[in-house]
Amino acid sequence: MVEMLEGMKNQKTEADQEGGRRRRGSRKGSRKGSRKGSRKARKGSKKRTAGKWIGHVKKYAKDNNMSFKDAMSSSGCKSSYKKM
Repeated sequence: MVEMLEGMKNQKTEADQEGGRRRRGSRKGSRKGSRKGSRKARKGSKKRTAGKWIGHVKKYAKDNNMSFKDAMSSSGCKSSYKKM
């Protein structure tokens, strides 16, 4: 009987040590406000366009047959851009 109790204790401690930490947010429904379909489409939101400087660099790179990276560091591109 004593051996059986010791065997049960060993099983319990082994089971307690397995598995490691629980992942963050792994509990079902633990997030605040987590409901299916809770994301709403924003009215009037548009996809953001690139800024004027980025547009200028892209155009300069295309016109001068160079990569965007090279155009960004080019002094000619910087001097040809006029801030409005």
